[in-house]
Amino acid sequence: MGNQLPPSVILEIQNEFLRLFPERNWNALGWPQFNEEVPGIGVFINNDIDIELNLYSSSVSAGFPSPASDHIEERLKIDKYLIKNENSSFYAKVGGYSMVNAGLNYGAMAVVDRQAIAKIGSRVLAVVDGQFTMKILNRASDGFPLLMPANEGFKPIHITEFTSFELWGVITGTFHRFND
Repeated sequence: MGNQLPPSVILEIQNEFLRLFPERNWNALGWPQFNEEVPGIGVFINNDIDIELNLYSSSVSAGFPSPASDHIEERLKIDKYLIKNENSSFYAKVGGYSMVNAGLNYGAMAVVDRQAIAKIGSRVLAVVDGQFTMKILNRASDGFPLLMPANEGFKPIHITEFTSFELWGVITGTFHRFND
């Protein structure tokens, strides 16, 4: 599967990767492949949004109404809540359905932290054979990484010595809009 996006779009994406990860030698290590036929992962940086919303001190029931307006505790900046390491984090749009049972729904924005340490059970963003994927990190019986989907309709990805594999970061949160 090769690049099928217009060259101008690929160049724009590559320039963003160069800006985000200047320490990586992209030409030597290879660029990730993008294909418009497969829902992809877009990288979005939150540079200029500084929104504060009310944070209520009590949980709001999803069942019966609650008079929560009397319990405003503080103001919450969503990016400050979701992002621990600002200089190593970015947003990636979830494409596909392999992680729906892990809270990564199609079209949602995932927060990826390149500095966070991945552990067994972490939701991760990885590049496997030049393609981005979001999965749960596990270990196969042979000791190699095993990338697990969170949807029974998808198969795990077993990483071997013949697989091009790079762990890009840990997915630390997600958010999405219900209405466009």
